[in-house]
Amino acid sequence: MNTNSDALAPQIVFSSHAMKRGQQRGIKQKYIEIVAMYGRKSRVPGGLHQRFLAEKDIGKIRKLDPNLTNSEIEKTKGIAVLVKEGESENLRTVITVLPRTRVRKAS
Repeated sequence: MNTNSDALAPQIVFSSHAMKRGQQRGIKQKYIEIVAMYGRKSRVPGGLHQRFLAEKDIGKIRKLDPNLTNSEIEKTKGIAVLVKEGESENLRTVITVLPRTRVRKAS
């Protein structure tokens, strides 16, 4: 996913657990990389960060990486990744991949 034009893009590394979960959930590695690279981050227990793409991030991603197609970006919706970030944030290790749950309306 790193492009030659962006030498400072983070390196994305997958744990064996993340690879297994991605395969089990039918989520392609490319989509996981997009979320790990461009997703918003929030802290979660255990010193990890959850990364996901919000609707308003889509336009920013198109500007940051014009090589991504609209279809690829759309397929990242609903994916969340748990990431361990290195000291410099230039290294991100994907720990696991999960579908984001939507808030359900009370009936």
